[in-house]
Amino acid sequence: MMISLRKELHSDYRKQAAENVAAKIIHLPCFAKSQRIAFYIAHNGELDPSPVIHRANELNKALYLPVINPE
Repeated sequence: MMISLRKELHSDYRKQAAENVAAKIIHLPCFAKSQRIAFYIAHNGELDPSPVIHRANELNKALYLPVINPE
């Protein structure tokens, strides 16, 4: 049910929400101190972490994504 509700949100709304959350995250002391950060790739209407990923990359932080084994 939550997935279908997320997908119904307008893409502009989801994009603005992602940017708002990113603005808060990049100002957190733990973000500034972190050298290695794990992320995910958004799908099914999930909040897009790419604004945070881009900022972390600009700051030369090590970025990690999970690997899904199809088996």
